[in-house]
Amino acid sequence: MSSTNAPQVKKIAVTIGIIAIALVGLVLIMMFVRGEEDTWLNINGNWVKHGVPSAPPPNCAIENCHGLDIVCGPNPPDACTAVYKLGDFCRQFAQCEIVGSECEFAESHMFMGCKSCVEKCEQEADGQKAFECEDTCRQQYP
Repeated sequence: MSSTNAPQVKKIAVTIGIIAIALVGLVLIMMFVRGEEDTWLNINGNWVKHGVPSAPPPNCAIENCHGLDIVCGPNPPDACTAVYKLGDFCRQFAQCEIVGSECEFAESHMFMGCKSCVEKCEQEADGQKAFECEDTCRQQYP
């Protein structure tokens, strides 16, 4: 190789090196932007497979069976007792949802109104009167 070709070969080597670094950088950026390949995506409240996830879709549900204090999480009970607690009928308006990556209570107008009505009934000292009061809540929130 002559000394006149050396600068030209050096230029080509540097150009190829820059292109290689740019390609590697582009691939790394694409991998970062695309995110996890094998996962579950929450699309409009439905879990959709993306790739081949190794785990089942995330679960987000009400974890406790009775009462007005709703607990959301990944472990809903398999069964609940038949014991009725004041305000249990309001739970039909309660639901949990995944926000970001957290399972949270999804506050609804119907649940909050029903809960407020029943909480007033809980002030009754006589249990029978509390359930009679709750019946008026049932009529307001059928």
